[in-house]
Amino acid sequence: MFEKLKARLHRLCEQLDDFVEKEIGSLFADADVDSSNEISTEEANHLVEQLQKHNFEFTIALRCFDTNRDGKFDKEEFARALRTALFDRPENLDLLVTSSEDIDNVLKEAWTDAYASTDALISVPDAARLTRDVLAELGHADTEVEIQSDNGLSSKDSFGNGAAKADFAAQVGSFDGDGDGRLTRDEFSKMYTRFLAKVYLLPAPQASKAQQSGIFKKGDKDKNAQGVASF
Repeated sequence: MFEKLKARLHRLCEQLDDFVEKEIGSLFADADVDSSNEISTEEANHLVEQLQKHNFEFTIALRCFDTNRDGKFDKEEFARALRTALFDRPENLDLLVTSSEDIDNVLKEAWTDAYASTDALISVPDAARLTRDVLAELGHADTEVEIQSDNGLSSKDSFGNGAAKADFAAQVGSFDGDGDGRLTRDEFSKMYTRFLAKVYLLPAPQASKAQQSGIFKKGDKDKNAQGVASF
């Protein structure tokens, strides 16, 4: 069950950008009241006001993304503005991810597929280990991640350090509402959506030496054989 759930959650991480793109498209459609495939200044201002009511803030004025200065926003300009807001203010990304019905549905399906019951529970240590394993599979085994940054906890070391592992488990445990050391499906989903928002902001992992380009591999071989590189 553990490996089955982990595989589905890993896949969800890989699909995350598709879900973010879909949410951005939905926001564009909501703002495009007249279905013109463009958002007027008035429509844009109304959208900003509505988003602000849900604590979504633009750190840069939306008009700055009107690249051709025609007073309207096409889908590309709008997407650029939204993605800038997501990266400039992590709370925006957290709001978007936790509000996505698609992500919520995938998490519920993954849970039911693994446990065959919505009433099943997962221990806090297992939930922490599962999440760390997914992070490692994504190439971030030694990356600092705080999924609950507002509870006084702080992961100052990498996951490879024992103290950091305990700290991370405590962060996962903060989602355990009744303090019984186990998470319900909904508690686990809430924790994992917070984790997804953090993972989305991580840079792509650096390629290892084993993934060195064939061009450089050939050059190294030629250098070893002849004493000088052939390029």
